[in-house]
Amino acid sequence: MSDRIAEAVERGREKLLGPRVVNFNNGMQLVIKINVPQPSITLQKDSKMLLDLRTFAPEGTHIRYNPGGKWGAMLGNETQSPSILIGKFKGVDSALDFLHECGHLHNETLTDLALTAERRYSEQYFGKVPSDHSKERIQALKQRHEAVMYSERNAWAFSLRTVRNLEREFGVNILEQMHGNDGLLSYINNYLREYESQTMTELEYLDLPVVTFDQMRDMLSTLVS
Repeated sequence: MSDRIAEAVERGREKLLGPRVVNFNNGMQLVIKINVPQPSITLQKDSKMLLDLRTFAPEGTHIRYNPGGKWGAMLGNETQSPSILIGKFKGVDSALDFLHECGHLHNETLTDLALTAERRYSEQYFGKVPSDHSKERIQALKQRHEAVMYSERNAWAFSLRTVRNLEREFGVNILEQMHGNDGLLSYINNYLREYESQTMTELEYLDLPVVTFDQMRDMLSTLVS
């Protein structure tokens, strides 16, 4: 299904059935709307908005709906405001995903370092022969991996702190719906493993296969020492 069709389907669903909603144990709701000038994620009670989660993003952040389903954040520049892409709605975890993207925007330095490391590796080595095991290439891969993981962990830490503050302030049972701290950490770790898997895939392409993430990290350190 193309993005255009997917967006039309979701907008049609919202017109017919109303916005996506998560109900909390105290009568409050997390409400996600896309059929508005700017999509929103809000906490409401009795149809009255109590908090717009956009307030956790830097001032001027533009919110957009991504029919492709992927959540994302883009840094601003001199001519463009920062933006957050609202991705696939799965439930209460949408609050964590949104706040995670806010976290990326709140630490522009880490986010930019990760993007720069990814771009540098791609520009220098994408399409190059896998037999190139030069120290420079492995060093660039290691820098990409570490910059991305540091940025991701920082953004998830922001999300987790904010969720816990929301629970204290509004009494919403986000952690309970995520199956407690273990469920929440499992959710976050699944995302982090996706990024580690990207590095493992690149090592496999270089014919330097590893079985575990610990082995991957050890290999990266050994090859550049």
